[in-house]
Amino acid sequence: NVPLWVSIFPFWCLYLGLAIWIQKRINPVYCIAVTMGYILCMVVHFGFPEIAKRKSLRELMVQNKTALDQSDTIASFYLNRPSMVFYTKRHIQTIADVDHLYEYLSQPGQRVCIMKKDIYDSLLPNLGKVSVVIDEKYGRLILKNI
Repeated sequence: NVPLWVSIFPFWCLYLGLAIWIQKRINPVYCIAVTMGYILCMVVHFGFPEIAKRKSLRELMVQNKTALDQSDTIASFYLNRPSMVFYTKRHIQTIADVDHLYEYLSQPGQRVCIMKKDIYDSLLPNLGKVSVVIDEKYGRLILKNI
């Protein structure tokens, strides 16, 4: 999801630098250095938030370990991450259908579901009747049935 100008700008810098170099005004090393510096800044700007999102699931699982340990079953809705199994040391049931999600949370016993916040917001009118949010971090949340 990188804007077009971000991906074209380094080539424009390189082209402009080489055009100036051809006219013998600057050293070509400067052109390449500026372009590489720009590319590095864009990698940091767009890449590090993606890495932080991956760590957020770990934080969420570790901080809510007691709630996850006390539950009878754990499910994930549109999240299929092997790391969830690693941090909980339990089987994670994968749910990929809204009807199955409502059915899962309506069953007796303590049930926990992990999902993305934007999906929860779209399903809130119906999910609010059968579940409550335990914790939310970085766009992911843990639901517990009522």
